[in-house]
Amino acid sequence: EDLQVGDTVKRGQPIAVQDATDLKNTLALLEAQKVEAGLRREETLVAISGDRAMLGILEAQLMLLEGKAERAESLVARNALAVDAAETARNTVFNVQQQIAKRRATLSSRDAQLALAEVLLSRIALEISQVKSDIKATRIAAPADGQIIFLLPAQRSFSREGDVLVRTRASENYEIEAEIPLQYLRF
Repeated sequence: EDLQVGDTVKRGQPIAVQDATDLKNTLALLEAQKVEAGLRREETLVAISGDRAMLGILEAQLMLLEGKAERAESLVARNALAVDAAETARNTVFNVQQQIAKRRATLSSRDAQLALAEVLLSRIALEISQVKSDIKATRIAAPADGQIIFLLPAQRSFSREGDVLVRTRASENYEIEAEIPLQYLRF
């Protein structure tokens, strides 16, 4: 809005607007990062679900193989089966136990990834909130009703925090002091 010294302004009336292009670009970038972080979180959740399902299958397989290994060992004890066959059955049990241990370690790692994804989403949401607040703050409004008595001369310039852009005087409740020579006063 083109304001001049002497104009009156109302509380909340826009008196200056800062260029928010960089802030809007930052917001768009943060929104994209939020989507990406959300997709990574979902990917981790799917992987955790798959790992838990595989862990259940491996545990069921382990129970079955332990039973076979025990039967093979009992047959070896009665000389009904070769020792190599019992060792092979027991080795298969060990292999499945290793797979279970690896799957549990992977699940622990994925739980940590999920926690990191949650923290990242929270941080991005906080940053988005801050940038939106900063964008909103680019519109500078009159703090109170009054008349403009000072206006920064440059219409397009850079200002620092704390620079005075506009000074207003209340429309009411102000006093004027003047030095008037005695010769102009009548007594």
